[in-house]
Amino acid sequence: MRRLLFSWISLPLLWPQLSLDLKPEALFRLNWGSTGNLGTAGISLQANTTAAQFELEGKGAVWVDLEPQANLLEGYLDARLEPYRVVVGKWARYSNPEDQTPFGLDGAWGIYGSYTAPEPVGYLSLEAAYLWGNRVYLGGRSGGFSAGAFLGGSGFIPRLGVEGALDTLCGGLYWQGDRGFFGNGRWAFSPQDALEGSFWWNPGRKLLLGLAYSYADEVRLGLDASFQPLGAYRVWLEIWGR
Repeated sequence: MRRLLFSWISLPLLWPQLSLDLKPEALFRLNWGSTGNLGTAGISLQANTTAAQFELEGKGAVWVDLEPQANLLEGYLDARLEPYRVVVGKWARYSNPEDQTPFGLDGAWGIYGSYTAPEPVGYLSLEAAYLWGNRVYLGGRSGGFSAGAFLGGSGFIPRLGVEGALDTLCGGLYWQGDRGFFGNGRWAFSPQDALEGSFWWNPGRKLLLGLAYSYADEVRLGLDASFQPLGAYRVWLEIWGR
């Protein structure tokens, strides 16, 4: 183990174009609510290695709530060969609220490709992906807007999205045919303080709202409320070590 760690640290010295970034995290969370009290504790490690136009990234986590769990949230090779981009592995590119875990979104295995059109067309990216389970995604992006559809598996499922940032505000809003509307936003009203919000509304099936206060990205206090299919609420406190 020491030899492996030493070789990682030495890589930038042996090849200036090669770098390694490690980001460990620890989480302790307490929930209080109408469905009972529950605690969650766990750790995660995100690793990123870059060499010229290639990037290898992975994030794994282990946590305990109702039972011990372990998952590789993302793990992929990203090749940026302008104007083409190819990603092979597990990536959270087209995730939805059902993929949420205590340490972020759980990706999907597949092969992802995109082509960015040159000027004077402007920023337009065409995307195609083959996902595990015989699903195909075809779509495109322009600026913060995206549109596409999943084919195969459950049939034709359209997906639309808009993402953006303005000064201290950032967020995204999405609609997917089988999941409804969902989104999230963040307002950093001081260097250390931020308000975060999220929602998920699938008409007639699901309505979830969330609001949280974050201090220095290390302490978060929030409230989640469910109105459909069942009425429920929970108040939670998270303490992060980064």
